[in-house]
Formats: sequence, structure tokens, C-alpha cells
Amino acid sequence: MKLKLGTEPQERAIARILELKMNYWVDTMRADLAKMPQDEANRISEHVMAWADAEIRERATITIAAKINAAKFIKIQTIDQFDFDVCISTRKLKKTYLDLHEKAKSGELSRAIFIGQAGLGKTHLARALGYAACQAKTNVLFSTAAKITNKLATAKSIHNLESEINKFKRPRILIIDELGYVN
Repeated sequence: MKLKLGTEPQERAIARILELKMNYWVDTMRADLAKMPQDEANRISEHVMAWADAEIRERATITIAAKINAAKFIKIQTIDQFDFDVCISTRKLKKTYLDLHEKAKSGELSRAIFIGQAGLGKTHLARALGYAACQAKTNVLFSTAAKITNKLATAKSIHNLESEINKFKRPRILIIDELGYVN
């Protein structure tokens, strides 16, 4: 019995291969599977699907790790490490922040400014948003206001300001910490 083109295991395997952008593989695989008995073609397709799924997962892991590295977090901090019950101020902002965090996890973070006294966790919450956005494969950059100011001042003095500004415009999310320390 020969393969009926369009059977489910083969088409799912082909979809995975296409997701990996291995177009030549699809043409070759279709031709080879068409020459095989149906049960053998299905068995091979199931294996190909499993291998392709493993490749897709590994590529996603590598991409996310690269996004986290490129974000230049001084420290990785996540939302599950934050205690909203530490004081009344953080308890009040919990729902609003968690809504913002959900948006970051889906790559749809809007603008946010965290204002408050020292020690409330503004930096932790900002990093957690950035980390969640990285998990959604969004480009993020974390920096202090002082570091940005110094980089821009240096770039201006060597006539490279536009290029340096572009570095801060590239990421979809720019987290600027310690604004209160810049005069």
C-alpha cells in the first residue's frame, strides 16, 4: 500500500519541517514517503515530527537566552521572587502591575513609569517585566539613566551621537533605571 498524500502524520511532520525553514527537506520527504507503505511512512513521520519539535524547542531556548543576554540585566529578577505584601504601596499596585506583566509575557508591553521611594522594588519589578518580555522573544535593553547619559555625552564628544542614540532605539522595550540619580 502506498502513501496517500495529505495524511495527518505526514502533513504534521511537513508543517514542522517548514517551520524550521527546511523547504528542500519537504520536497524530498514527500517524494520518499510517497514510495513507502502507509504504516512505515506514518512511523517515520512521527519520528521526524519529534525530532523537529526538539529542534524548535532548542531554537526557542537559544533565542530567549540571547534576548536575555542582550538585555544586559545586571541581575535576573522574576515576578515570582517579588513580595507584593511587603508594604501597603506594593499591595496597592499588585493588580495593575500583574496586568502589565501579562502584557509583557505576550510581547505587548505598553509604556510604564515606576515612581516611589527607595526600597519598594521598582528595579526588581522593571527587571521582571523585561525578563518576561524576553521570554516572549521581545528585544529588551536595561540600563541606568547615568550610564545612558555618560554614553551619550561620550558619543557627542566624538561626533558619534546619532549612532549611540540608535542603540537605545533598537530594542522594543527600553528600561531606564535610577532616573532620580541624574541631574
